[in-house]
Amino acid sequence: MNAFRLKILTIVYGEKIFEAFTLDSLLASLSDGLPHAYSAFTSIAHIGAWEIGRKTQKLIEDGMVQISGDKVLITSRGMLHLATDGYTGQIKAHKRVSFSFWLSIFAIVISIASAIFSWLND
Repeated sequence: MNAFRLKILTIVYGEKIFEAFTLDSLLASLSDGLPHAYSAFTSIAHIGAWEIGRKTQKLIEDGMVQISGDKVLITSRGMLHLATDGYTGQIKAHKRVSFSFWLSIFAIVISIASAIFSWLND
């Protein structure tokens, strides 16, 4: 992902988009459905070593991956989650709903103000 796109995503969706993006990257590294060595799973270049433990724990708690010995395997839930745009899709959907809500509130306020001004001018 280039720097300009990352800057735009940060402005639009906030810093949480990076957390979601890295979680999705970890899941995507397992998307072939085959068991992978835990060391290969946790060696994605753009994720810091101090973040790996937290993020893998999140994926395990959410039921997206399972650890079997020294192997990591994506679960069906993880595959379905990736198919529906993953964690980034959740953040984007939440932001769209939130934006729509506040836009409708703004429209209601403008409508009420217009009605009051129209009523006062009669």
